Order: sequence, then C-alpha cells, then structure tokens
Amino acid sequence: MYRRKRSSFGRYRGSRFESRSGIFKIILAVLAVLLALWLIFTGLSNLGSFMEIFKGDASGRENEQQLQPPQKPADGSSAPQTPPAENTSAVVPSEPVAEPPAAAYAVYVTDGSAYTEKGRQGVLSDLSAHGANAVVIDVKDGSGKLSYISSVDAPFLDKVNGKGDLAAAVQEFKDNDVYVIARLSCFYDDIAPRRYNKMAVKTSGVTWLDRNYHSWINPYSPEGWDYISSIAQELCGMGVDEIMLRDYVFPTLGKVNIAYFSENDTIEKRAAAITTFVEKIKHDIGSGKALSLEVGSELLAGDGDGKNGIDLTQLSAQCDMLCPVLRTSVYSKNAVIDGNKISVKNDGFTVLASSAADYLRQKAGDGIPIRPWLDINAGSTDSESQIITTDSLGCFGCIMTLTGGR
Repeated sequence: MYRRKRSSFGRYRGSRFESRSGIFKIILAVLAVLLALWLIFTGLSNLGSFMEIFKGDASGRENEQQLQPPQKPADGSSAPQTPPAENTSAVVPSEPVAEPPAAAYAVYVTDGSAYTEKGRQGVLSDLSAHGANAVVIDVKDGSGKLSYISSVDAPFLDKVNGKGDLAAAVQEFKDNDVYVIARLSCFYDDIAPRRYNKMAVKTSGVTWLDRNYHSWINPYSPEGWDYISSIAQELCGMGVDEIMLRDYVFPTLGKVNIAYFSENDTIEKRAAAITTFVEKIKHDIGSGKALSLEVGSELLAGDGDGKNGIDLTQLSAQCDMLCPVLRTSVYSKNAVIDGNKISVKNDGFTVLASSAADYLRQKAGDGIPIRPWLDINAGSTDSESQIITTDSLGCFGCIMTLTGGR
C-alpha cells in the first residue's frame, strides 16, 4: 500500500530555552499534577489509550487502517464499509442492494452494430426473432479502448476514446422498450496503466506485464477505482440501465512474484479490496441502476488459492445479478465447476448449468439472481433447450451470443 511518510521535526534548542529552564520545569510540574487529577477523574482505564496516542505504532504507521472484508449484518441489510487505506478519497457509504431487475433475455452486440442506424435495426430484428428484451454492449474491452465517445476526466483519454454515439444508441433502444446493459472491463487494461503509471501494477517502478505482455490497473489504486467509476457513472448518465463488470480480479498469470501491488499485500486484503471496489461502483451509479458481475470459467472453477481476490459470498452482497459464462464454445471439451470436472459432451448442458447454479447459490445464497451467458445458434433445437433448462433452474433470463448469424 502506498502511504504518506510521517514527518518528524526536531526540537529547537536555543540559549533562550536554556535560560528559562526553571520556568519550564514549573510548567511541567503543573501539567503533571493536572494529568494526575485527570486520570483520577476519568479512571485509569483511559491510560492505555492515552499512551497509545502518545507513543504511536512502533513501525511509524499509527494511523494505518486495517482493511477488513465487508460483513453483512444479521438483519440482511448492507452496512457502510471502509475502503482500502490507499483509497481514502473513495469513502463509500453502502446503500441497500436494489431489487433485482425483471428477467432480461439479452442479445450480445459484438460488432459495433449499436452505433449505426442500420446496425441497430439489425439488433432489433435479432431481439424480435429470439424473443429478447435486452442488449449487452461492450463499452470498454480488455484492450482498454472505449467503444463510445467519452468525456471522462483522464489524462490519457485521447488514447482510449471511441467513436460511437452511445447516448443515441441507448435512446433508440429505450424507445423500443429494450433494456440496455453496458459491459465494462475493469482492471485488465493495456492502455491506461502504460500511459498513467501511477495506477499500474508495477515491477521495479515500471509497468508490470502478464504472460501475454498485457498491463493491468492495480486493484488497490485509488486512481484506478476513480477512473472505472467515472466511466460507469457516465454510462448511467447516458441512460444505460445496468452496468456489468468483468475482469474485476487481481492478475494471476505470468511472473506475478515480481509484481508489486501494495505493502503488506495479503489474500485477505485482496478480497476486501475487490469487494469494496464493487461496493463503490454500486454506490456511485445510484440506487436506480443495476449492477451485475460476469462470472467467468476461472471463477466457476472454485476458490483456488484466493490470490485473484475473489470472495463470491462477499461480492454477491454488493451486486444485483451474477452472470456465469456457460457458453459451450468456452467449454468445448471439459468444464470445471467448484473443482469438479464436467464433460460437456458426455454429461450435457443440463449438468453444466445446474452445477454452476448450485455452486453460485452455495456461495452467494439462494436469493441471488442468476443470468447465464449462452451460445445460441439460430434455429438450433439444442439452443432452445439450453434456454428452457436455465429457465427451469430459476434463472432470470439469459445473455445470448448469436453464433448462427442473422
């Protein structure tokens, strides 16, 4: 963690001080008497806290905040949480989690179709053909690029800004009663950390790269938190109904042993940082907007060693929806759900979907809404059966990647 070093000032000793030492001795004696009277009056129980204030922590960090994972009160409500010490600019009073949105059957818009009139008409046709009522639009992908024209306050905006008129797209979709979900990559970003080293995961002072030579925003970085939050808030201001977060994890691939994240970096502090970050986004977008979390294959596989910072039990208390990726193209052979290997070919989609739903409900509770991500091939009976299966599991709709063309 990054902390300001405590300043220390030496006592000035001059001839005037030495000549008046007798007066100071009298003053000190009077103060000692007053202190003794105060202790008698307030009780000796306060002595320990007084001495702690006087001497401070031996390491020189007497004001260091200890980051703890947010705890959900017994009454089920969300209590105000304390963000990481390095994010003192982002104190986040938590709001009660909003009521889950109605079931949304969404089409994933993959090719920028949302930003042209012709493209939007094609998307609306897809929605009608598949009985869908929502769209998912990528607004910030893993490269760090934005797909739309943004005006967020970032020193590197000219390097990431897109060209799409998102406000116009959202308006046309809403005019057709379409629910709009904006999909936002968080810490996996190959532009911002390179252009603004202050928010980067580093090694020896320079930007650290994973095994794919890709940079990451440091999940402890207050600048990173504020940048992502400013995008989410801007999207909501354009009329987006829901923010879907992805890549909200610590990097685990590559030479992570040489990556620097923070002083006293621990698995517990990582989990608390990710949970509090998600809580901040939920707070910042406001109670009128929904927040969902994409749950990829690596998160469905199980808790692992915890180095990615994910605690699904804590995270689910800060969002409105979990969206597990159940695309059969991702699991072309085998899937691992909570440590158990599943053969998609032999066991079938029903086993995959039910195992994923059971795992998420075990971690997050039965009340958490689940909206799975599916591959849908136009006219395929298998695709239709996948939707029927997820509906039977009590899922709140689904997200469809259309693989058979329009």
